[in-house]
Amino acid sequence: MPAGVRDRVEADRERLRRRVADWITAFLAGRGRSELDPQVLAHAFVACAGQCGRTALTEPRRFDPEHVPGRWS
Repeated sequence: MPAGVRDRVEADRERLRRRVADWITAFLAGRGRSELDPQVLAHAFVACAGQCGRTALTEPRRFDPEHVPGRWS
């Protein structure tokens, strides 16, 4: 992958991680939970989402759209 593309992808992932961390922070604050680290959770969620996307693209039979909750109709 060209460096410019790789840099752009990583910058977009970082923006998404920050946004998810903000959402998690707000969610946890509303529940009085402070022992969880929103940045660590955001990193984990974004990594999991990326892996799911890669698997859906590279192994479409394994992740048939009929088995994915919340799929687009």
